[in-house]
Amino acid sequence: MAPWRPRWLVTIGFLAFLLVCMVSSARAQLPTSYDLRSVTTGSGTVAWVSSIQNQGTAEDCWTFASATAMDSNLLKSGLLQTGSVAPAPEVSSWHLSVANGNPNQLNPAQAFTNGSNWGGFEYMALGYVTRGAGQWTIPGSYNPATHVTTFGGGPVSNSNPANAFPAAIANYTGNDADFTPNPITPLLPPVNQPTAWRVTNVAIYDQGFPSNVALPSPSGTRGGYVQYSYTLGAADPQVQVVKSAILANGAVTTSMNANGNFISASNATGSPTLNTIYYSNTSDATGNSDHEVTIIGWDDTRVTYSDATTISGTGAWLVQNSWGTSFYTNTPTNYSDGTFWASYNDAVIGRSGVASFQLASMAPYGQTVLQNELGPMAYADDFAVVAGAPDDQPGWVGSPTGMGTVSASSVMSILTPGADTPLAALGMATQIGGVTVTASIYQWNPATQSFGPLMDQVTTSNSTVGFFLASLSQPLSLTGGQPYAVRLDYTLSGSAVLGAAPVTIGGSGINGYLDVTAGLSYYLDPGTSQWIDMSSLAFAPYSGSGPSAGGILFLKGYTSSIPELDLDGVGGPLAIAVAALALFERHRRRAA
Repeated sequence: MAPWRPRWLVTIGFLAFLLVCMVSSARAQLPTSYDLRSVTTGSGTVAWVSSIQNQGTAEDCWTFASATAMDSNLLKSGLLQTGSVAPAPEVSSWHLSVANGNPNQLNPAQAFTNGSNWGGFEYMALGYVTRGAGQWTIPGSYNPATHVTTFGGGPVSNSNPANAFPAAIANYTGNDADFTPNPITPLLPPVNQPTAWRVTNVAIYDQGFPSNVALPSPSGTRGGYVQYSYTLGAADPQVQVVKSAILANGAVTTSMNANGNFISASNATGSPTLNTIYYSNTSDATGNSDHEVTIIGWDDTRVTYSDATTISGTGAWLVQNSWGTSFYTNTPTNYSDGTFWASYNDAVIGRSGVASFQLASMAPYGQTVLQNELGPMAYADDFAVVAGAPDDQPGWVGSPTGMGTVSASSVMSILTPGADTPLAALGMATQIGGVTVTASIYQWNPATQSFGPLMDQVTTSNSTVGFFLASLSQPLSLTGGQPYAVRLDYTLSGSAVLGAAPVTIGGSGINGYLDVTAGLSYYLDPGTSQWIDMSSLAFAPYSGSGPSAGGILFLKGYTSSIPELDLDGVGGPLAIAVAALALFERHRRRAA
């Protein structure tokens, strides 16, 4: 017999169930149109995206796209003030261009000579935003003639004029190879700029990655890439995921193929709106991209065209570019305001290079980040390619975070602070969404390769592929010079999951993927239950800069800016008051 319950309790339970259903249904209802340039709020119509920028001839579109997405999150979350007009950019794309840890960006003059590439991807932005300001020694061998041993990074503000994108580059009309001045060292932003915001999450929504929306069946091949076709429009699950991310956190980045397939609305028969640029590249293979932009909205009723007269589909993304506001012109009318519409059925936009950023105040974190590696720097050699294609031709399926992986569910990083440090949080990443990670911090004895006492433990979950921050219940005092082992155990639905932990390839991308210093990172072999040094692995990096090399676990320790309170000698009511204040502050930080 079922236990008896009062009728009023059953009624309340039923009403609560209905409320949950109503809330879930409301969340599932996505608006048919949305524009971050003009969002209706309780305080009026506001812009949750920064104004259009112009990258000039520099091939760093991805830094503009990433900075715009970060701006959008700061504006939406109220960390930056805004009004009815899109404000000036706040996060420095120029600092991201040259302080992201990519070898080509470390010596910017090289990016304009010898065929070097100034381009990048969302995983390089992930590597940048997960660092604080300041400088760290990078392990591994290096060539001092071409590489550096220390470098800083992290999202910084444009408020320092030295961080602004140089007009000398934006207004340059020649070729990259003969860029002047060369070298461009006088134009570089300060490396040790204080980090302006702490990044708490970077979600990567590329279609086809583990736990993300699956790819459809291949429809063919194109240029060495596996090709897929999309025809579902607004009903496409990937479209709905990207819309939800924009509603939750602001603009997202996306890759595209910019082979000039832009069509001015005046040439499109039946166009619903004149003076608008349309883009459609549905014939190109997924993953075949050469440009990064930002999705700032959508319209389910917008008709797009694959040529001057052919409708490619209904429903389109509103995309913000970084080529200024007058790149596409048709004298005397300008058909571009720096944005364009792209079909939901596009093979690349909204499907590749999709990253969503969440930022927060720096409080209560310090500027120093404990780490063994700046990365992520480069893709592991883990691409799906068409049979017979060149080995260096990437396909669609790659490493979600730009890093390699190991067939293990338990991994470990050895962190050694240079001075006494209060540890406030751990920054980690996952190649598989929906995981739960238990981080255990031990003292470590390098001589005996053994664990000491357990210092602290924190368990956190992350629903998406990418980076996430796990705060400790209270700052943990670390002793300078004492090595600490941070063990990460990855589980999915309660069971150990292999291949979720990201590993930076090589001693350092800066150092050309040379040898890894031993004793920095380990993985627990599931077959032998032995800890294996990752320096002994042989990853094949997607780069021609060096041989295969070992790896380093991607894990960072975030320090606290609020020192621990020493109450020795503080008596009576004052001690109680100070302790209560400290507990309140810690509770407030955890709630935030």
